[in-house]
Amino acid sequence: MKKRKTQNTLYRLVLKEYFYLLVILCVLIFSFVEWQNNTIESYDTENNTEDLIQAILTCNEDYKSIQTNKYIRDGGYFEIVDETGQILYSSTPTKQTKYTKGALLCIPEFDSNGYIFDDTLNDETGKKRILYEFKEDEEDKHIFLHSILITDESGNVIYGSNPNSVNKISNEDLSYLYASKNQSEYLQKYAFNQQNKPHYIITHTVDQDYYALLSQMKRNRYIATTCCIIVVIITVALFGKRLNRKLKQPLTILEEGIHSFKDGSFEPIHYEGLKEIEDIATTFNEMSQKLNTSYQAQKQLEAQRAKMLADISHDLKTPITVIQGYSKALSDHVIDPNEQDKYLTTIYQKSTLMEELINAFYEYARLDHPNFELHKQQVNLLEFTRLYFAEKFNELELQQFELDINLPDKETLVSLDPFQIKRVYENIVSNSLKHNQPGTTIFVSYEETSTTASIQIGDNGSGISEDLKEKLFDPFIVGEQARTFGKGSGLGLSIAKKLMEAHNGTIELTEYKQGLTYKFTFPKDN
Repeated sequence: MKKRKTQNTLYRLVLKEYFYLLVILCVLIFSFVEWQNNTIESYDTENNTEDLIQAILTCNEDYKSIQTNKYIRDGGYFEIVDETGQILYSSTPTKQTKYTKGALLCIPEFDSNGYIFDDTLNDETGKKRILYEFKEDEEDKHIFLHSILITDESGNVIYGSNPNSVNKISNEDLSYLYASKNQSEYLQKYAFNQQNKPHYIITHTVDQDYYALLSQMKRNRYIATTCCIIVVIITVALFGKRLNRKLKQPLTILEEGIHSFKDGSFEPIHYEGLKEIEDIATTFNEMSQKLNTSYQAQKQLEAQRAKMLADISHDLKTPITVIQGYSKALSDHVIDPNEQDKYLTTIYQKSTLMEELINAFYEYARLDHPNFELHKQQVNLLEFTRLYFAEKFNELELQQFELDINLPDKETLVSLDPFQIKRVYENIVSNSLKHNQPGTTIFVSYEETSTTASIQIGDNGSGISEDLKEKLFDPFIVGEQARTFGKGSGLGLSIAKKLMEAHNGTIELTEYKQGLTYKFTFPKDN
């Protein structure tokens, strides 16, 4: 079984283009994130302070042999300080030569199991500063308060739980509590014994690369944002051009079709592709076809009207010419008095023919008027037809015509205008009387379906030629064309057809091997 191809739509096209754009944006974002990750990874943010301390402890006081930058980042250094705070050695020359006891107290210990907590207290004697030292028991991991130290507003120690504690702590000393002397330098101390005396290793680690990393990431973000904007603009422009190209072709086809239609061509638009454009093309083609049909019908109607006017002019010209000629001869007294009655009779007959033509044309034109309406009644079609021919029987008998009626005795209800349908019957019967010889039989019969009822009226008279059957109901098919006698206006059958169509019914010729048979079909009432 052949797999049905999914029809492309404008929605699918736009969705596909936006999907491609989203993929490109995702790739750009992923690339930027990876770039930033690589930038971050390129900066080792850890200082190996522990290895540095171990190297110091095992160097046998040969501190100069220690390659500081092997353990901590450039800009960092270490110092050897005795218990009084005096700097005994510095791996980098500095202006500072000594730390106060308060500073030594506040500098955090490396890998310590304790910490100092700073707090303030206001009472009636003034502002107090309290330093709590907490430690963790190595066995049960319980945290306990190891010592407490209280200073006044000037930093003088007014209470200390440790008798060997310091006498004063300045604000600069307190700044070491948070492990940083400035924004980028971190201090830690490690206590050890040298020559049986307490000493400290103070490490200064610099995190300058962290700020360099932030700066680099900011530059990366700026570059990435600029590139993304440029790429997005270019991508949107390319996708817009691509979308425009895909839409321009069908729209151009539609435009050409509309221009062609405006110039009077009804050629259909041929397009296969986007469903929405196909629907527009299909709808346009249907509209164009309907307008073309209407245009052709209008042209045909105009041609019929022109022909009708020509036929009316022709049919009126002959009797008018006769009337003018005969009346002129009578007024000039050139007619023998014994012949005047014959001329007057001819003038009367021609005027009667003119009246018949004018009345017939008036009735034909009235059927197309917007104000024309039928006055329908629900009647028994069979009974209605029997009554008509009962009224017509004497006239048929006087003209020596036979009548053969074969209608069932039943009720068939239809809605019709009795006056107008009598006119239809009259046109058919009058034509039969005009165009056939005495002794002709007029017969009437009935047919029906579940939804329609049909009356057939015909005769076994002279009939018509084969080439007239398609245009028998056209206006002005008269005498020498339809029959052989040249009688009538030629509008009777056209009027009958219009009246039947007004009843939503039909009139048609059936078998006509001998004579003519007309079939009148009406919709039944439910």
